Amino acid sequence: MDILNAKIIKPPTLAKVRTTLMEAEKSAGAGVGVTTWIAIALKIQEAQISLKSYIRRLPKSRSDEQELEIARRREALYGQIDHLYETASLLFPGADIETLKLDEVPCESVEVDGEEEPEEAGDNPFSLSQNEMEDVKLPLPSSLSTSSTATSIASASEKELKLRIAQADDALENIRTEVGHKSYLYRSNIRLAEGKKQKTRGYTAVKLVNNSLRDHIKVYNQARWAMRRLGADTTTLLHYRAIKPDDIRAVTAIYQPNARGQRNKSLSWIWNLNVSGDSQKSEYLEELYRVNWLRAKSRHDRWREEFTLLTSEMDWVLNFFTFKQREWTDLSQKRSESPGHMAFARREAEKWGLLYTQARKAFEKTRNARQIA
Repeated sequence: MDILNAKIIKPPTLAKVRTTLMEAEKSAGAGVGVTTWIAIALKIQEAQISLKSYIRRLPKSRSDEQELEIARRREALYGQIDHLYETASLLFPGADIETLKLDEVPCESVEVDGEEEPEEAGDNPFSLSQNEMEDVKLPLPSSLSTSSTATSIASASEKELKLRIAQADDALENIRTEVGHKSYLYRSNIRLAEGKKQKTRGYTAVKLVNNSLRDHIKVYNQARWAMRRLGADTTTLLHYRAIKPDDIRAVTAIYQPNARGQRNKSLSWIWNLNVSGDSQKSEYLEELYRVNWLRAKSRHDRWREEFTLLTSEMDWVLNFFTFKQREWTDLSQKRSESPGHMAFARREAEKWGLLYTQARKAFEKTRNARQIA
């Protein structure tokens, strides 16, 4: 349904931004290959995040197959990082790549559904873990220490900033997809949402989603960290806010639509940021947007109806006060053997008249305030 589609322009993906920058390099005839080099470095960082997460989730007693998988991934990273450094020497001949002072990119543990990420199995302070491929620092402009003098690499900061912004947008889209997926896993088995951890396929599926969610959040956090160091403007930094645990909770409207207190609850800010086109790639997001759109539309229609009724009720109140004033005025004008009855009727007529005046002023003030707003 076209009515459910978001009426905003979706930001360019990392692939689109990369293509645009590469075309600009070819047109200018300068800096050709720098964009590709930065994009490869970003992919290496994402692979490092994935490998670290994989190692953290392994038991202390690793099997031979698990050790082989770690060795295979590290070998692949070794080749990619070695090629990255060789290419950097060609692209930035004025920089001594091997002696650059680089700051470590943050990769903190992420809390999902109240659970912290497990510590790495076999973590030993006396080990040589800092020499492993997943811990190698990459000579990106955002990683350069303030004391570094590699101006040739620093000149690529603008390109990295554009790629980082696109990387953050892609990460947010992946985060929304995983949260939507988890919401539907909860709907298929509500006990999972209630924290009842059972050795079932459903719980295993939720764990896999949470693991993937953590990796996407780490990629997003690294992109935000790089944006700050690359000199992104205040508007951009405010646009990409820090993700909190409440932002990545499953959407209750999907798995428990009749839960108490959900009527006026809105979605997290991540669902209102650059969401156009997301549902084309995920059936979970399409249904999630549909449900929440219908809920929002119902709230909008209900409050519009309430406004119409409230406006009419204002007129009804004034009409009632006018009716009571006329009723007591008529009674006060009738002949009566008791002057006290006539005085009482005049006092009641005056009371209802004052109520009418006060109500009319208050209602006019309310109507004028709404027109100004």
